[in-house]
Amino acid sequence: MADPSTRTPNAPTDEAGTSLPTELAIGTDGRIYINAESMPPDKREGRLMFQGYAMTPAEARDAIDTIHRLAFNVTVEVLQGSREGSGQR
Repeated sequence: MADPSTRTPNAPTDEAGTSLPTELAIGTDGRIYINAESMPPDKREGRLMFQGYAMTPAEARDAIDTIHRLAFNVTVEVLQGSREGSGQR
């Protein structure tokens, strides 16, 4: 996988990807959940299920601050690990 820090944001890549459903939830257990309607019935067995509700605008603003901080911290760790693995500083 290419180093994400060297790619222009939203630039097309040649990496294979899959189409993601538009309704995702990030669980506090670290898993990413999708809307049950997006999951074909034959692929549901044995998977954890998340059921939830849409946040109010005020709740969403608070959540965005947390998600922003989380994304930043994950990005720093990934880039640091990538550089350490390649011998860069």
